[in-house]
Order: sequence, then C-alpha cells, then structure tokens
Amino acid sequence: MIARLGHALRNVLRRNQVERELADEIDAHLDLLVEEKVARGVSVTEAYRITRLEVGRLEALKEDIRDVRAGAWLDVVRQDVRFSLRWMRRSLFVTVPSPSHHVAAEGSTTCASSAVRVITISWTTR
Repeated sequence: MIARLGHALRNVLRRNQVERELADEIDAHLDLLVEEKVARGVSVTEAYRITRLEVGRLEALKEDIRDVRAGAWLDVVRQDVRFSLRWMRRSLFVTVPSPSHHVAAEGSTTCASSAVRVITISWTTR
C-alpha cells in the first residue's frame, strides 16, 4: 500500500522523468523485437517495419500504460484542474459573476423559504 502510494506520487511529481523512462523502455522493447527478426534472416528495415505493424501506434500503447500505472487518477485530476483554471482565466467575464449569482440565488431561496415558514407557523399557532 505504501509502496503503491510512493509510486503514485513519483508518477505525478516526476512526470517528465517517468515519461522518458517509458519511452526508453518501449524503444528497448522494439529494438529487441527487431533483433529477433534480424536473427531470423529479415533485413533491418523490414524487421523494423514488421515490428511497428505488430506493435501498432506507439502513442496508443503509451496511453494504455499510463492508464494502468499507479496514480493515474491523480494525473487526470491535475489535468482537469489545469484545464478549469485555464478556462476560467480566459473567460473572466463569466467566471467572476457566476459564483456571486449562485450566492444570490441561494440567499433568495433561503429568504423565501424562511418567509413561508414564518407565515405557516404563525397561521398554525392561531
């Protein structure tokens, strides 16, 4: 449990290093697959082409790996918060009035329900 938390923090806080390690690991794996094909008698360029076809899109593979590693949900939350802050900064005209509108609406609802409650209580006590 503690080790998984440590891995999650490392994946979030040292994202660039983790991404470089992932790219290096995938490159090493591709090189091993190419070497196996060359050892069977396939030319280097053809072995590389076949390996790339077998593996598929590298970015899709990287995304699949990112989705299962520890702390993936933390990374998603970080991305969502960054996107939200960026959006709010761009549309300041909407961002500033929105919370005040919600506060005013909540206050008026509370006031109206309090008035209704006072009226109903005063009528029932008569």
